[in-house]
Amino acid sequence: SVFNELWERHRTLIRQDELLVVQGKVSKDDYTGGQRVVADAVLDLAAARAQFARGLRVLLNGNADSARLRRALEGFRAAEQGCPVIVDYCSQAGRCELRLPDAWRVRPDDALIALLASTFEGSRVDVVYGA
Repeated sequence: SVFNELWERHRTLIRQDELLVVQGKVSKDDYTGGQRVVADAVLDLAAARAQFARGLRVLLNGNADSARLRRALEGFRAAEQGCPVIVDYCSQAGRCELRLPDAWRVRPDDALIALLASTFEGSRVDVVYGA
């Protein structure tokens, strides 16, 4: 259930075939005998990612270039509200994981994820959730 005030605030998000994240309370529904969910918040996927992401893991292969990575991240930096970037670099010579300094925290936008995937062919970008 989404009550009127929440509906009015988020009516542009609530559309047919649109994925949403709903935060709410679950309780027993005495009328049906099942469960009832009452929404407290409604988020689209971008807002949910921005609120709940705990990191952005970029898995790079041996063809990676730090200057290209810097250029890709530059426009998405958000030191205080952003999430940390973890670079997982793997080549035939070895593998290492590096967490970038807090000054390089980023907004985990769809555009950034797409840019990283296209800039580094064969790479993978994962949004990290949880602790």
